Amino acid sequence: MLDIGAGNGRWTIPLAKRARAVTAVEQSAAMLDLFRDNIATAELNNVQIVQSTWEEAIIEPHDITVCAHAMYASSNLASFVRKMEQYTRKTCYLAMRLPPSDGIIGALSLSIYGHRHDSPNAIIAYNALYSMGVYANVLVEGDIQRWVNITLEEAFRRAKRHLRLESSNTYDRLIRDTLVRRLSLLNNSYIWPDGMRSALLWWSPSPISK
Repeated sequence: MLDIGAGNGRWTIPLAKRARAVTAVEQSAAMLDLFRDNIATAELNNVQIVQSTWEEAIIEPHDITVCAHAMYASSNLASFVRKMEQYTRKTCYLAMRLPPSDGIIGALSLSIYGHRHDSPNAIIAYNALYSMGVYANVLVEGDIQRWVNITLEEAFRRAKRHLRLESSNTYDRLIRDTLVRRLSLLNNSYIWPDGMRSALLWWSPSPISK
C-alpha cells in the first residue's frame, strides 16, 4: 500500500495495522520527525518512508494508493492522478474536502470570481477525473465540522484568507455584510454554515492510463 503525503501518519498508521506493508511519501522533514515518533509509539515495523514530493518520488508499483488531503499544493491535478495510476495495480483512493452547497465562501467566490470554488476540492477533482475518462466512485462523509469564530473580525480574516484577498480591500464591504447576514451567533461564538467534510473518490486504473 502507498500513502502519498503521509504527514504525521494519520492515515498511514491505521493502514499499516491492516496492510502487509506501507510506503509513505512525505516531503516535510519536520512532519517526518513527528511521523517517526508516531510509528514508534504504534510499534510498527512495516512502514517504509520516502522523503520526497509525489512529483519527484521514485518508488515501485503498489496494489493500493491512497492520497488524503495531500494534493492541494499540486499545480497539475491530471499529472498527479496519472502518476497515481501509473504506480497502482488495483485501486486509487483520493480524499478531498467537500464544500457545503450553501456555504458563505462559495457564495462570495461566485460573486467575486464568477464560480463557487475557492480552492481545489472534491467537486473540481471529480469533474477533472471525468474529463480524463476516469469514472470515480464517491463516498461523502456524513457529518460536517462547522467553522467557529469568537469575533466577527476573526471570521472576516478567515473569509479573506480562503478567498485569497488578504492583500486587497476591494471586497471588504461585501464580505463583512455577508458575514453579518449569514453567520449564526450561538453561545457567544459565530457559527458558519461552512466547515470541514471529506469526500472519498476511488477508481481502478485502466491499462491505457498506465
